[in-house]
Amino acid sequence: PSHVLLAMGVVQASTGMLFGATSLYFHGALPDIHAVAAAALWVKVTALGIALAAGAVILAYGSGWSEARRAGGWKIACVAGVTALVAAAFLRWYS
Repeated sequence: PSHVLLAMGVVQASTGMLFGATSLYFHGALPDIHAVAAAALWVKVTALGIALAAGAVILAYGSGWSEARRAGGWKIACVAGVTALVAAAFLRWYS
C-alpha cells in the first residue's frame, strides 16, 4: 500500500511540474496566478512532500514497527495527501 501512495504522489507532482513546463515552453512564462492560488500551491507542494516522505519512511522501515506506529504513519501520509488534493482544487479554482 505504501508504494501506491508513493506512486500517486509522484504522479501528482509530475503533472504539476509538466503543467508549469508546458506553460513556460508555449507562453514563455509561468502562469500568472492569484495570491490565493500561490498560497494553495505552497500548501500543495509542502503537503505532498510530507506525504511522500511519510510513505517512503513507512515503506523503508514500517515492517519492523508496531501496528499502532504503522497506523500513525498512514494517518500522517493520508492527511497530508488529502491536504495536497484539496490545495490542488483551490489552485485550479483561483488560477
